[in-house]
Amino acid sequence: MGAENPTNAMKRLEKINLKPKQEREVVRILFKVLMKSKYYNPFFSYLLQKLCIFYRHYRFTTQIAIWNQIKALNFHINLKKMIKRMTFVRAFVI
Repeated sequence: MGAENPTNAMKRLEKINLKPKQEREVVRILFKVLMKSKYYNPFFSYLLQKLCIFYRHYRFTTQIAIWNQIKALNFHINLKKMIKRMTFVRAFVI
């Protein structure tokens, strides 16, 4: 992404003028990046929190994405993936 902090990343996303469908993809991509990374990176949680605070449509898409992650826990997954998912989700529950 190339941003220095979540606020900078949010400003960059605002400048792009994404269409509604593309905005929903931002949340999905953040979740995918989190799952592919070797270790949990709080940057993505902070960025998504900021987006959810300022834009209602990101809240709804994030809620659906979290539900999908919880559904995925019902299947057999390895422990590292489960910990990363729950650490990411925890930022929104607390």
